[in-house]
Amino acid sequence: MDKNLPANGETVIGAGGLLEFRLAVPHASAAITCDGETNEEDWITIAARTGAFVDAVSQRPSIPHSEARFLWDDKAFYLLLYAADIDIRACGGASGPEPGDDVFFFSVVTDGGVELNAVFSASGAVWGVVRRDGQPEQKWKPSALGVESDGTLNDPEDDDEEWVVEAAIPWDILDIRPGRDTVLRIALKRCDTPKFATTRCGSWGEDFAGRVTGVVELQ
Repeated sequence: MDKNLPANGETVIGAGGLLEFRLAVPHASAAITCDGETNEEDWITIAARTGAFVDAVSQRPSIPHSEARFLWDDKAFYLLLYAADIDIRACGGASGPEPGDDVFFFSVVTDGGVELNAVFSASGAVWGVVRRDGQPEQKWKPSALGVESDGTLNDPEDDDEEWVVEAAIPWDILDIRPGRDTVLRIALKRCDTPKFATTRCGSWGEDFAGRVTGVVELQ
């Protein structure tokens, strides 16, 4: 995947003076196969791109490099999550990730009051919950998921390169009938613990106070 492509959205001042990151997400021109590969034409040419995740305080690109891309069709909202990583770790079990695991945190909030949160691991594990106003919390899983890595999982003796998550979030879990001009509020964060170093995090659509500032509109 070409990691030198810039974000193709804009930064605006939103309600209450909050800085927002806006992306227009195109409809996929062909079926998306969630296999963790990044060579499908739509991911390369038309997908909405966050660009490099940034440190929430300095707003400088975080190290190591992380980014996300988005597409949609009538069935689902699609995520492609990319992580450069020299030491890929994923030891979490059924209850969630372990400290130091390599994960992406994903949140989406709809205008209809649905809030969906998920943690995507480099191993392919997903821990997800969805909340609706006045209803109990519900677990959920992507309708399709693929993870691809270039490296050896949980082996600090060698240097790894990268890992990718490709996931489909079905519209029915969000209670949405998708169409052009549908708006979602999205936040993404990725934390990494390099060898012999402290954990570092980068994000898109989340400010230093943890507020969701990413706004995507279907096109």
